This record gives sequence, structure tokens and C-alpha cells, in this order.
Amino acid sequence: MGSDTSRAGQWVEISKSLSARHHLYVDQTGLAKVDIDYEKLAQIYRSCAQAAKQAKMIDLLKALNHLQASALETAGHYEEAIAILNSMHRLAGSAPLIDMARCQCKMGEMHAAIATLDQLLCTLEEHTHIQLTQIDNEVEKKEEQSKPKQFNIQAASLALRDLAEVMNSRGLKYFLVSGTLLGYVREGQLLSHDKDIDVGLIGWENQYDMCMALQETGLFTVGSEFLRGHKSYYIPIRHNATGMWIDVFIYHMIGEKMVTGVDFFFGYRQTFAFTPFALKEIEFMGVKMYAPENAELNLEENFGNWRVPDPSYISHLESPSTVDKGGLPFMLTARLSAIAAMVQGKEAKLGKVLELMRAHQSRPASMSQELIDSLEKRCHEMSHPREMAHAA
Repeated sequence: MGSDTSRAGQWVEISKSLSARHHLYVDQTGLAKVDIDYEKLAQIYRSCAQAAKQAKMIDLLKALNHLQASALETAGHYEEAIAILNSMHRLAGSAPLIDMARCQCKMGEMHAAIATLDQLLCTLEEHTHIQLTQIDNEVEKKEEQSKPKQFNIQAASLALRDLAEVMNSRGLKYFLVSGTLLGYVREGQLLSHDKDIDVGLIGWENQYDMCMALQETGLFTVGSEFLRGHKSYYIPIRHNATGMWIDVFIYHMIGEKMVTGVDFFFGYRQTFAFTPFALKEIEFMGVKMYAPENAELNLEENFGNWRVPDPSYISHLESPSTVDKGGLPFMLTARLSAIAAMVQGKEAKLGKVLELMRAHQSRPASMSQELIDSLEKRCHEMSHPREMAHAA
């Protein structure tokens, strides 16, 4: 008995050590690192889980199963990961559904992923066990638990100035886009409610020179897994001193439009098309930078009425530049946005998603009328909590 107890204790210590280091193996991108054997990592987690099961340590077993599924997903063994998550779903409720949907999406089964997210939306409760950052990672791309909720303009300004100095020294013409361009044009400064810095680069060939220049300075960290040649549309860069993220969007000339996109860590891409533009040199925060020459048209295509602030704006869904509104990538983003809005208690954003879902009910993978009605009721509850409490 003592020997069994001792072995169980050893497995518990191994489990704690592995789980504490898991973020080093699988970060918020979910992309595989070249020096890690994820199949072996999954096997170790399975062994730990078996020991936890024998010791009847149910909470530890659930955690280890989740880590095993994460390792299998990163290794590309999606069906095995889904099998584990499905068994967890029966025991742990709705929490594993987001991971199941992500695996389905990475397998190319977007309809199945959307159906799973609708199942999650049906069961999502106010006190859900799904971590807020787990949802935000899919919609906002890289939120971290330790990241402050309020945008740090001072840190973002330092990161952008450092980027400008490196790029200017190499003759690389990056330019302000999206919310960063909006802040420059409309307010003459970075937006206080922004989440990161957005810049663009024309031509996928330039990504290598840019990343080499940034890495050599030691000021930035760039993941090599994002360098995908002509398939690159989006490269996140981290400013080491501040921890600030800079999203670099690669613009491709496709037909008569300049097209860029977001590669969601959920395993799909959403694209956005703009009227072609030349670049003009500007001065922002005392540093030379570049912006689209037709900045106002670019902002109109990105935000619509960009002159009026809209804190609840959902760029991936509402932007006039969004390609194939109502298509599968659009429908996936809508579900993820709805989940995030519910978890965060943002009724205005949830209302916008539901309005869009009503408008696209004739499209494949549309949201059912029953689910829309149910979520609209939840949206009303979020808007009028006192009224609903009194009614109860």
C-alpha cells in the first residue's frame, strides 16, 4: 500500500511539473514548436492521467486529459484529441466544446465546428468555466491572462517608435492600418481603447527582410512559424521591452484589390479587400512612418463611418472590406464573437452579432431562429439585470 501511495505521489509531482510548463510547449498560438515531440508529450500526459485515475483524483484526471488533448491537437492528431475532449464533455459540461470545435476546424470540418459552437452557445451560462482568455485567443488572436485590460498607450507608443526606427534603418516601408491608422487620422494619437498596434507591408517577399531586421536588434520576437512565404497574410510580433503586440498584415494584389487577412488560431483565415493605394510619408509621435495615400478611403472601407467612435464595433464582421460576408469564415467568427460577448457581458456586441445572423439566415451554416431568439433573450437579460432579477 505504501509503495502504491508513493508511486501515486510521484505521478502527482510529475503532473504538477508538466502542467506548470505546458505554456512553454503550447503557447497562445497553438502552433507546434520545432524542438518538441508532441506525440511523446501526449503519451506522458496519458501515463499521468492513468495514475490519477487509479488514485481516484478526478480533478487532476480532467486537467491531464485536457493537456493530453492539447498536445495531440498541436501534433495534428485532431481525431484523437476530439475523442478525449468528447469524453471530457460528458464529465465536465461545456468547457471542452471550444477545443473540440477548434480541432474540427483544423481538420477542415468547418460546418461541424460551427455546429459545436452553437451547442456551446446553447449551454453557455453566466458563470461558465471556460476561461475568458481561451475565448479571446480565438477572436482577438493573442490575449494573455496577465495582459492589462486597458490599452497602455505609453507602452504602445514606445513599441511603435522602436519598430519605426528599425524599419526605417533598413528602408522597409511599413504603414499604419486599421485601428492604428484610425487613431492617427481621427485623433492624432493611438486609440485609448485599442488592443494592439496594426501595421501593413506590401508584398509577401518583404516579410523575411522585416523579420530578420527585427530579430537582429533583440527588441522584438517573431515566431518563425508565421513565415509562410506567399501564404503569409498575418504576422504577430512582440515588443520585448513592453510585451506589446504588433500585428503585421501582408497585403497581396489579387485581381483589382489589395487583399490582406487574419489567420485565426482556430485554424481558418478571414480576408479583407481594399482599393489599391500608394504610400505617403508621415510623421507620427516624432518619427517618420508611412500611411496609405488614400487614408480616408481606406478607413471608410475598413470601418464605414469611421469619424464616429463605436466602442462595440466588430471589425471582422462589420467591416465593408470583409470578403464573402455570410461565408463559412464569417459564420465561424460570428459564433466566436457571440461567445466572447457573452463571457465578457458585452450586450451591444452580442446584439450586433445576432442582427448579422438574422441578415444571413439564408446562407449555409446560418444560425437557427431558435438559437437567435434564445440569445436575444440573454442579451436583454444582460442589458436589464435588475429588471430580470425583479421578475424572477
